[in-house]
Amino acid sequence: MISSFKSLGVAALFCVAASMASAVTVKPFDTPLSAGDATYGNAVAMAGESFAGETLSFAAATDLLAKITATINPFFLSPGGVPSNTISLSYAIDADPAIPLAVTTVLIGPGSVGATGLNIFLGAGQTLSFFLNGKAGPSGNQVTFAVETAPAPVPIVPAGALGLTGILALASLRRRKAKAN
Repeated sequence: MISSFKSLGVAALFCVAASMASAVTVKPFDTPLSAGDATYGNAVAMAGESFAGETLSFAAATDLLAKITATINPFFLSPGGVPSNTISLSYAIDADPAIPLAVTTVLIGPGSVGATGLNIFLGAGQTLSFFLNGKAGPSGNQVTFAVETAPAPVPIVPAGALGLTGILALASLRRRKAKAN
């Protein structure tokens, strides 16, 4: 009886160890981000493992412009352009539908890297999420997202209204001065 419990325990340990060894490793972003902050997040899959909806997200603490660079390393294994993986990237703000990101191949020596970029405005409290799907290639893959933030640009409509108000005020002052003379 005791030996069967030992066997069961050893079998359970091997199952847990096997599932842990095949898991995709994710390093999340530092969050929330304010204007001027920078962070990165990545996900690593061993050879043949799947990115099954892995998600990396960050929240904006203030209104900001996020400048994101994403790389998939390696993306193609041969300069001939034979795909070594089926990895796709997409993003969404809050609960909006996901939008695919086009990945461009950059040749580096005998291999290559997939790269894409995105500049996006986020309001305070909004969350930007990146989704990874697909199967890693024969040498595994690392997907990295680097994020730099800047203050949100001044919206054009309010800036234009303010400029127009200033011009009208100057014209009014000029007219009054002309009337007084």
